[in-house]
Amino acid sequence: MSNNSRPPLRGEERRRITYRAVDLYASGRTIAEVAHEIGLKPGTTRNLLCEARITIRRPGTYDRSRAGITH
Repeated sequence: MSNNSRPPLRGEERRRITYRAVDLYASGRTIAEVAHEIGLKPGTTRNLLCEARITIRRPGTYDRSRAGITH
């Protein structure tokens, strides 16, 4: 493990970041976009979403224009 790795997310910080990730993902952002926004790796972000029992979309299956997302 490298010296610059982040300590494990626990407790209230983990809950807060998970809620934020769920909100961003539900708004139509990709896992990579969510990860960038919350400052975690995509794999860690995906794990948080799975632990929150969020259904992971297949790549390219979300119609961002129907959700009003323009970026």
